[in-house]
This record gives sequence, structure tokens and C-alpha cells, in this order.
Amino acid sequence: MENREEVMLNALNHRSRREILRLIESKGSVTYTQILDRTELPTGKLNYHLKQLSGLIEKTESDDYQLTPLGATACSILDSIKSKGMDEYFKKMKEVQTRSISPVMKWFLRGAIIVTLFILGIWIFMGYIAYTEGAPIFVWIILGILYALGLALLIFLIYVIKFAPKYAERIERRIFGGFS
Repeated sequence: MENREEVMLNALNHRSRREILRLIESKGSVTYTQILDRTELPTGKLNYHLKQLSGLIEKTESDDYQLTPLGATACSILDSIKSKGMDEYFKKMKEVQTRSISPVMKWFLRGAIIVTLFILGIWIFMGYIAYTEGAPIFVWIILGILYALGLALLIFLIYVIKFAPKYAERIERRIFGGFS
């Protein structure tokens, strides 16, 4: 069996699931419609989150949802996290928990920057040839568009590697899937 802590943390990892648990804890038991109204999630997403909470919540015979003993434990853990006097510790945790890009993705982004610079260099050389040979206006228009696209891509790649690690994680999942 997977590590119990990891299983619990995965279940509590989404804000909507924590909201559902707190709603059930406050009401004792709730209907699907009450959860739907409170969370304002589309039904497909709500069904997904309810499935992820299996073991923490269960359906009663009247089709209401209620907490299991493990769900009650999860709620008490969530409540203890909110207790006063812990703010300075959470502040310290938040300061050090900066998101970072995985080494594979950094390598991929740096490679993309190098390739983009190389392509921009080729286009600049093409511009030099067009200038010395007296190219027609449509060549200059095409080169201008290529320069703009190349610079935009370069700026985007630099921005992602420096300031958007969360976005880089999504790109990584799409490109590499479960291999990273």
C-alpha cells in the first residue's frame, strides 16, 4: 500500500476538496446538490473531486454525504493548521517553498533558447543578404514577421525559465508526460 501520509495529502491537495470536507463537517451530512451549490463546480469536476475523497466521505442510505472517521481526522488536521500563533512558522515555510523547475525542463528551456538564438542569427544573416542584394519589399515584410516571432519566443522562454515555474511544470507534463 502507498504511504498513508502521501495518500492523505493527495486527497487534501485541492482547495475544492478541502471546501467539500469543511462543508460536510459543518453540516453533518449534505446532499450532492448542496455541495454543487456551495462549490459552484461543473458536475464532472465535482464528481471527480468526490471520487478523490473516497475513504474520507461516504454516501448514506439517503444519498447524503457524510464524513468517515478518517474524514473527521482529516478535518481536524485542517482545523489544527488554521490555529492561531502559527503565522510566523507558515511565513518561514512560504519563504523557502519557492517553486522551481525540474532539471530536465531547465535543460529543455535552455536548449530552446539556444535554438531560438541560432534561428534568429540565421534570419539576421538572411536580412544582411537581403540588404546587400536589394531584396523586394515582401522579403522585408516576411523577415520583419520572423524577427518579431523569434524575439517573442525568446522573451517567452526567458520569462518562463525566470519567473513562471508553475507554467513550466504544466509545459513539462504536456511534453514529457509521466517520464520526468
